[in-house]
Amino acid sequence: MNRSFTMCLRAACLCLVCVVGLAPEGRAQILPAPSRPAMSLPVPPGSAAILSEEGEIIALPSLAEREVEDARIVLLLGTPDTAGSDVIALPGQGPDRQAPQASGQPMHLAALWPRRAGMTAGTRVRLTGERDAVEFLLFVDDPRGVSEIVLTTQSSAYVFPERSRVSVTIGQTDLASFAPGNITEAGRIAFEVPPGALRPGPNLLRVSVDHAHRIFCGAEAAYDLWTEIDLSQSGAQLAGRSIGSGAAGFFTAAGIARGTGDPIHVLGGADRAQVLDVLARLGHVMNGDGLSFSFEAPEGTDAAAPLIRVEPGAQSQVRFSRDHQGRSEMRVVIGPAGLPDLRGDLGPGIVLEDPLPELARNRKVSLRELGYGDHEVAQNLWSGRFGFALPADWLITTDARAEIGLRMGTAYMLPAGAEARVLVNGSAIRMLPLSDRLYESGKALRIRFPSRLLRGGRNELRIDLVVPGDPADRPCPVVSSPKMFLDAETTLFVPASPQMVGPDIGRALDRLTVAGLLDPGDAGAIGSAGIARLAATLPLEGEAGPGPGVNLRVLGIDEVPQASFGSLWSGREVLLNTLQIETDPVVVTPAVVPGLPAPPPVETLRMSVLPEGNPVHWLAGTAGDMARGARDLLRPDMASDLAAWMAPRRGQAMLYQLDKESPDQLYLVLASGADVQTVFSALGRAMVSDVPLGGQVALLDWEGNWASWADRTRLPVLTGKMSWGNLRAVIGNYASARPLYFALALMALTLVSAMIARGVILQSRPRS
Repeated sequence: MNRSFTMCLRAACLCLVCVVGLAPEGRAQILPAPSRPAMSLPVPPGSAAILSEEGEIIALPSLAEREVEDARIVLLLGTPDTAGSDVIALPGQGPDRQAPQASGQPMHLAALWPRRAGMTAGTRVRLTGERDAVEFLLFVDDPRGVSEIVLTTQSSAYVFPERSRVSVTIGQTDLASFAPGNITEAGRIAFEVPPGALRPGPNLLRVSVDHAHRIFCGAEAAYDLWTEIDLSQSGAQLAGRSIGSGAAGFFTAAGIARGTGDPIHVLGGADRAQVLDVLARLGHVMNGDGLSFSFEAPEGTDAAAPLIRVEPGAQSQVRFSRDHQGRSEMRVVIGPAGLPDLRGDLGPGIVLEDPLPELARNRKVSLRELGYGDHEVAQNLWSGRFGFALPADWLITTDARAEIGLRMGTAYMLPAGAEARVLVNGSAIRMLPLSDRLYESGKALRIRFPSRLLRGGRNELRIDLVVPGDPADRPCPVVSSPKMFLDAETTLFVPASPQMVGPDIGRALDRLTVAGLLDPGDAGAIGSAGIARLAATLPLEGEAGPGPGVNLRVLGIDEVPQASFGSLWSGREVLLNTLQIETDPVVVTPAVVPGLPAPPPVETLRMSVLPEGNPVHWLAGTAGDMARGARDLLRPDMASDLAAWMAPRRGQAMLYQLDKESPDQLYLVLASGADVQTVFSALGRAMVSDVPLGGQVALLDWEGNWASWADRTRLPVLTGKMSWGNLRAVIGNYASARPLYFALALMALTLVSAMIARGVILQSRPRS
C-alpha cells in the first residue's frame, strides 16, 4: 500500500509540474489550503523533479527553454475524505484559497445578499438543479479598499466537480469560474477583483451554477444537485479605513452588519410610525431581508456598527456622516413635506423587483409583449415562470374561458416519460406527453382553462419540462442537446370582468402599508425590533391606496384572542396542535402476554370504522350522510371545516383573516419554535414572487410552503357599476359563491314562469 501511495504521489508531482511549468527562480510554489502545511520543492532552474520511493527529490531534464511566470498550485493534503478539490490558478486570476495578508488595519466582510426578497434560509442561499443563478447585492464605498471577493460554498455529494462549474460575474466582468469541490463541509474560496469591476455604491454580483450528477441522469436526479452559499461568510473583504462617511459608506456598513448578524441601531425622537416608514424605505434600497434593528444605544466602539437617527425638523433632509466614535450614521430629518429620498448621494440604485407587466383583457397578448424572450432548454428539469398583473378589481369566479396559445418545439425521440406541464397560479391545467409527439413552434397549441384560477393583482404562468435520463442509471452525456424551444409568441387571453373584489388575504396583503403594521411594544411576541424587521423585509409602500387601510398584528401563540377567529373559533387546543413542530405518529406497543401471540402495533392517531352487515344500519348511515350533506349545502359549518383542515397540518406560522366584522384586520401567529426572519422572508416572498396567497387562512409549514383554506360563505363585493354589459358576469360571480341558492332561485323562477304560462293558456282558451 505504501508503495502504491508513493507511486501515485510521484505521478501527481510530475503532472503538476508539466501542466503549470516552473518558476524562474527554480522553485515550484505549492500553496496549501488554510491550516495545512506548505511544501516547496527546490529544483534547478528550467528543470522538473519527481519524488523517489525513498523520499528523495530527483531532477529531470529541462522541459522548455523559455521563461514562464510564477505558478501557484493549491495542493490539499490529507485523506480522500478530508481533502477538497485542487485549485490551480495563475497569479491574479481565478479562485485562491489562501487567506488575505494582514494589512495592519481592521478587515471587514461586506456581505452579499440576494437582490430578490425571500430567497434565504437562515443565512444560506441554495442554487438547485442542473442550472441555476442568483443575483446578489454588494455595497462598496471605495472599490480600491476591496482586497478580494470571498465565497463560502458547500455542494451536494451527488455533484460531479470535474463536470460542474460555479461562475461569478460583476456587471459585465467575468470574475471567476471554478469547480464546486466543497462536499463534506463549507469551504472558502477567494479571488481578486479586476480594476474597474466594482463601482462605489450598489453592485450586482451574479453567481451561476452548472451541475452534473455523479451517477444518474434525468429530471429525478436533478433534485439531488445543489450548491449553497453561506452569506455570513461571503462578500467583499475590505479594510476598515475604506468605509467612508457618505451614503455608500453607510450602506456598506449596513451590509457588514447584516452579514455578522449585528443590529442597526435606531435612535431619535420621531414618531414610531415615521421610523417604520424610514426602515421600509431602507429595505427598498438594499432588500431589507436579513436586516435586524435595535432601539437602544450601541455599546462599545465598533466602528462598523451603523446608526440611524430619525428626528422631526423644519425641512426634510437626509445626511450621512460619522459619529464621535467613527460609526457610519444616517440622520433623517422629517419635515412637513414628509420623508426625504434615502438614497442621498448614493447615485442610481438597483431595482430590487422588476414591475409586473399588466395584461390587457379581451385580446391575445404574447409573452414578447409582456417583456419575455425565447427560451431554448437543454436541461432535463426546467421551470419557466412568467408573471403578469391584472387590475386589483378584476374578479371572475366562474369557468369563463381563458386561453393559452402555446408555441413550443420539442426534440425528436425524447425518452418515454418526458412531459411538459402548464400551470396557472400553481394549479396544473395541462400535461403534454413529449415522447410520442413532435411539437413545432410554428403552430400554436390552444390550452383553455377556467378564469377562476386567476385573480386581481399578481398572477403567474409556469411551464415545466420533465425529461427522464436516457439511460437514467448513468451520468448524462458531456454535451447536452436542446430538448425544448419555447417561443415568446406564446399568447394569453383573459376575459374582462366587472369591477368586483373577493374576500382574500392575498388582496389584503396587496393593500397593506407601513402604517398598518401595529407595533405591540416591547411586551409583544416579537417586540418593536421585530416589527422594524418586518417593515424592512416586506415590500410595503408608505401610503395606502384606495379603500380602507389594512392592519397586520403579529402575535405569539399564547396571545391569540378568541375574537380574532370570529364565529370560527374551535378551541385553543386546535391552534396549539397546528402550530407545533411536525412529529411522526405515536405508536403504542401493547404488552405481550406469555403464551399468547403478540398483537399488532396500534397507531393512536388513526381510526377505522368497520361496516355493519345489517342493511338497516347501512340505510341509516346513508340517510345520515345525505342529511349532513344537505345541511352543509344550506348552512355549512365552517368552524368544523376549518378545524378539520387544521388538524392534520403542522406549521411555523399562520396568517388569517376570519372575523367578518373586521375584514381589514390580518393576524400573523408564530409558533413557539419558529424563526422570525424565516417567517418574514416567506411572507415577503409570497407577496412578490410565489403563487399568490388565497382564502382566509394561510399556513406556513416547516418546509417553507404555504397552504390555504377558504371560507365558502364569503361573498364577493361589487365596487363598480352594474350594467347590461356586465350583468351576466356579476350574476355568475354571486352564483358561484352560492350555487345551491342560485339553483333554488332558478327552480322557483321556472316554477313561477310555468304557473304564469299555464294561467295565460287557460285564459286564452276559448270557452265552450
